[in-house]
Amino acid sequence: MNKPIRYYTNLDRGESGLLDGMVDKYGQRLEEISLKEKLFLVSNIAKDLGELAPGIIRDEIYVLAIHVSGSLKSHDQEGLLEALIAQIRSM
Repeated sequence: MNKPIRYYTNLDRGESGLLDGMVDKYGQRLEEISLKEKLFLVSNIAKDLGELAPGIIRDEIYVLAIHVSGSLKSHDQEGLLEALIAQIRSM
């Protein structure tokens, strides 16, 4: 991540105690959080947002998820993740 975490949120300093605490403890770019920990946070946030989203998940998407994790290299999975996040943010 090249930009500070606040670049990606609508929250300024003082608007979120949680975000302020994260920045204070882990750095403006969350550089003190390991890759594994960041992926855990991504997974947990996605799970929570998925539960709030309306609709159901089609069976073919469950199958697609298995193929993605089994067929794509890590770098390509990260690229797909980035693309999905960009699409989610624009919805």
